[in-house]
Amino acid sequence: MPLDPDDVAEAQYDTVRRLLPHVAVPLAGDLYVRGVLPVTRPEPALRVVLGGLGEYDVAAYVAYEVPLRDGESVRSGGAILRAVVRSSTGTRLYGASDVGTVLGMTVVSVKPEQWEAGADSYEERAGEFLHALLEPYVEEPPSPGVRGFLFTGPERMRIYAAGGDTHEVIGADVKVSDRMTALLSALPSLVEEPERQRDSDDPHCARLVDLLRW
Repeated sequence: MPLDPDDVAEAQYDTVRRLLPHVAVPLAGDLYVRGVLPVTRPEPALRVVLGGLGEYDVAAYVAYEVPLRDGESVRSGGAILRAVVRSSTGTRLYGASDVGTVLGMTVVSVKPEQWEAGADSYEERAGEFLHALLEPYVEEPPSPGVRGFLFTGPERMRIYAAGGDTHEVIGADVKVSDRMTALLSALPSLVEEPERQRDSDDPHCARLVDLLRW
């Protein structure tokens, strides 16, 4: 049975929120989050991209692909975070079919049995509980909502946003500067303007919008 698209979107939003602090603070060892890439086909997943702080060469990135399906339900953001931490630390052996490339970076397909072998620690369970208590509740998520991002170069970032009933993901290339307040307020409408969109060569989004000079 296909997963509910709304549940998939919420899991992707939640995971992005949880991983944002690790853009500037290490997630594991000396690895930082350099991106979160939404995957919708053939099965929903998230690719969490790790690399060094200040690294913009995508060839040096490693993306850990975690499936969102957990039986008939959707895996939580906390479970995805733990999967990435456990998979990116220590010694792991992967088969040739588990390793590939996308956008020039290495992609490792992580199997549930590779991170679910050990029970969650007390701190992991407590953290999940506290996150559920503290997470603000809103009936309607922002539209478009951010389902992922990727650092593509110095002062450059691709934002993966989706909104509406179709859940179609649009990639927006933006310049990271000290004058982003205007872009922040205008981004929702700019992303959804058809005349700005072009066909995408990025498998994580249906269309692309160039806002680097906006």
